[in-house]
Amino acid sequence: MAFKELPNLDQCRPFAYDRESTDRGSRIGGTAPANAKPYISDVYSKYFSTIEFETGWAVSLFYSFEIFGNDETRDIISFNNQVLFPSNLIQAVVHKGGESAGTSEIKAEVTCQRVRFESIQTDRMTDYPEYVKPWSKVGGRPFIDNIARVGPAFDELEQNGYRQLFQFDTPDPSRQSYIDGFPWDPGWLHVFVRGEYLNDADFAFVVQQ
Repeated sequence: MAFKELPNLDQCRPFAYDRESTDRGSRIGGTAPANAKPYISDVYSKYFSTIEFETGWAVSLFYSFEIFGNDETRDIISFNNQVLFPSNLIQAVVHKGGESAGTSEIKAEVTCQRVRFESIQTDRMTDYPEYVKPWSKVGGRPFIDNIARVGPAFDELEQNGYRQLFQFDTPDPSRQSYIDGFPWDPGWLHVFVRGEYLNDADFAFVVQQ
């Protein structure tokens, strides 16, 4: 899949979390797809999400952050608002789309919910065009909650040729299903890519909290 098939920086494809669960297609939580194998895994590895594209490619995300502050080496607070590159803490795996493995050694702490997409649209807010959309989306520009705190991380990635692939926003219960165990609550996970083709891309991440 070539990146030219993705929305450009001025466009995005928003998505939300459905109330129903699923074992195939785009989703968060549940069981990791059978053909999505993290490059680095340990006893702390957890499955987060899979986003599938119409071309048949998919990206699955795995992490091993500790979100309750009980392990200093994995405490998510220590890694917030900075550029993160693939490691055992967080990584993206590109693979062909497909059903879940049925069983997997890598479990999810996030409740399983289907991802529901909207159509491709401008990334600017209708009433406030100076702002980009803060919700979960494919493509577009990262929404920045605190420029002083996290702005330098996004600037660094842009200067090094990265563009946003996904932005996962904490679910808003007023418009979508509540998700138990959401690791970026409250906040966002931003996934960035660099390169011409998805299956040969460099990935980077920012956890904005």
